[in-house]
This record gives sequence, C-alpha cells and structure tokens, in this order.
Amino acid sequence: METVPVRLLRTIPPSNQPAQPLAALVGEAQVSFAQGFAQALAMWGLVSLTGDHIRASSQTAHYALLSLAEWLESGQPIITDWDTRGVHHAPFENGASFLYLLELHRLNTLPAAAPTRRERVAQVLIKRADPETHAPQLLFQYDHNAQRYQLIGGRFSPTRDTTLEDTIQREIAEELNSDLHPPKDYTLRLLAADLRTPPVLSPTFGALTEYTFHFYLMTNLRHPLTLNSDDRWIDLDEALADGWHPDGEPHLLQLLRAHIGSLHELENSFGHSA
Repeated sequence: METVPVRLLRTIPPSNQPAQPLAALVGEAQVSFAQGFAQALAMWGLVSLTGDHIRASSQTAHYALLSLAEWLESGQPIITDWDTRGVHHAPFENGASFLYLLELHRLNTLPAAAPTRRERVAQVLIKRADPETHAPQLLFQYDHNAQRYQLIGGRFSPTRDTTLEDTIQREIAEELNSDLHPPKDYTLRLLAADLRTPPVLSPTFGALTEYTFHFYLMTNLRHPLTLNSDDRWIDLDEALADGWHPDGEPHLLQLLRAHIGSLHELENSFGHSA
C-alpha cells in the first residue's frame, strides 16, 4: 500500500506546472502531516512551498523527488552506516562523511552557524629531551579516525569521569597502554583551563563542534613509557611550525603558548633526559 510520503513525492507537480494544494495530492485528512513533510523538502530546496500549495523547484528537483519516492518504497536507507567514524569516505558510504558535507555547507552559508556539538577535552603534554640532539620533544599519538597526530587525551565522559583530571588519567591509561597510576608513577600539573576554540568541523564525526580544552603537563614520570607504532616523539619546534589542524583550524599548541608563554621552558616529564 502506497504511504502518504510516497504518494506526495510522486504527485508533486513539476516546476513547469501550476502548484497544487496539498489536500488535492494526499487528501484533506493528511494535510497536517503532509505540511510538515513538505517543509522538510523545502529545506532541501526540492520544492517551492507557498502556503499549502506545492510544486517542484526545478526539473532536476522533480526527478529527485521521484528518486526519494523509490527509496522510501523500497524500505532501504540511503545511508546504512552511521557508526563508522571518520569523514574520509564517499558522502553516502557513512554518516560522518555525509554530515561533514552538510555541516560544511551550513558553515559556508550561515557565517554565524551555531555548533551542533560541544565537547570538553583534556590533553596532556609529555615532554622529553631527544636522546641524541637534546631538542625538546612532545609525545603524539596517531588518531586513525581523524587521520592526524594528536596529543594524548580525549573527551570528557559524563558516565566515566567526574572531573577533567579523571578524563586525562583515564586517557593516559587507555592510550599509552601503560600500568601508570598517579601520584605514585607520575603527577599532573594543570597548565591551562577552559581554553575555547571557535567551532570547527570534527574530522571524526563530521559535526560542527565547539571544543573547550584543559591542558596538563605530566611531571615526575618514574617509569619508561611503553609506546606503540601509533606513538611518535615530535620536536617541539616542528610541532609548533607545522600547524595543529589542516584547513585553517586552530593550532592548539600556539593557543596554549599564547596563554602560558614559552613551551620550551616547561620541565621534562621524566625529571631527567629520557
């Protein structure tokens, strides 16, 4: 049996024909539902909606409406994978890639676009002197979803964390894969709290996101770290020069430096050259 949305999509007049009242297309009893559905179509620019009169906005839009009708009738979703993170796929292969393009268009169209996601993030600077050159280095870890190196750290979890210090301790245990327990094995010094960046597009979820950062320095580290292939010591000068994010996103190390001054003067995490 043909559903109301399918019937409406198939009977909306083409752009070269007069607009028709919704009641004539779906029946008087379904006008309220059809009005809401028609407003959603108008948001996508597919229809011209004046009061209760509707028609396709163009010939291409008319064919798109018919395509949507076929999708609806098939019972198959247009995007089947809303779980895979990362926006490095074709737009319809996963939800994050589709959302990224949708949010990018919103950001370009509406300069004051409000973020759809807000996250509190804790990150830790783990600093050493290069064993050969003695240049100051920071520990980074490769994030495969974001496809970039990032400091150790992550998002505040309201179900697992009480404070952002809980967050960074949890992330240290998870990301470094080490059996480290503060204050016995290391201590944390808060460098900066509540540093907020302008909203940016998340490379993981695709959403326009406003981040608030807490930065810590690991100190008095009493044991060697067990690193894996995703971990890398990067010279501090190189990290400051390369830019934190591509596409004009904020450089977090420069943001931190503007707040606390030189990062070169920070003490080594190990308390000695490691």
